[in-house]
Amino acid sequence: FERCSDFSELLNIFKKSGADIVLSDFYSNLATGEDEKWIFDELEKLGIPHYLSSSNTMKLMYDKILCQKKLESSGIEVLPFMSVDINNFDSLDKFLKKNEKVILKPAQGYSSIGIEVFDDIDLAINHSKNLKKDGIIIQNNGKIYNIKVNDIIAEKFLEGKKEYQILIIGEKPEIYPVEVGIPLGKVYDSVMKEEHFSRDPVKSLDIYNKLIKLGKIIRNTIGISDLARIDVISDSDNNLYPIDVNGIPYLARINPNSGE
Repeated sequence: FERCSDFSELLNIFKKSGADIVLSDFYSNLATGEDEKWIFDELEKLGIPHYLSSSNTMKLMYDKILCQKKLESSGIEVLPFMSVDINNFDSLDKFLKKNEKVILKPAQGYSSIGIEVFDDIDLAINHSKNLKKDGIIIQNNGKIYNIKVNDIIAEKFLEGKKEYQILIIGEKPEIYPVEVGIPLGKVYDSVMKEEHFSRDPVKSLDIYNKLIKLGKIIRNTIGISDLARIDVISDSDNNLYPIDVNGIPYLARINPNSGE
């Protein structure tokens, strides 16, 4: 069953498959307007068991603005962020002047596409307009999809920072923090992801324990089940800030036999 399949056939396909449970690697059918359907809504409406979190939790993780607001309101410290008003860039201009550098990215979605860092307001405005006008392009299983960008989030960019990922697996849960090897001043965008920059053990025991604790708090706050990846950034004082919670984490395509 693929992204653009007829959702009305979902139950029949599931019954014919003989499967007991579904694992979906996409959120919706990519349609626009009233035709758009959320795969996890459909599964739950039809009573089809599925891995990953509930539909409401998946929607929260899918929307970076709503997710950051949820974390912030729950007492979890996050980086300064704002929703970009495409019709009035005064707030973005003030936000950029205050923070010196900002990351702009689509507020809804995944695959790290459309992420860029700016210290110039004109370039930031141009990028925002292009995201709204053109959307983002993703390729999956040889097919190309154009995804509309509804909202854009601006977030403070930390210089000289380290990035970590917290992988949450299972109901226990098992929590695995790793340090992401990204060149200084770069961001973990789609290019970095495809080049598979290293993920290494966290060297500091103190930071490792803090990441475990943060992962448990976010899991309970949001209601994560089965699998998720939390992206975390640290400042020069080793304060940790969650910057993204991924309900459908990217899984590197690695051959377990060859290691390629």
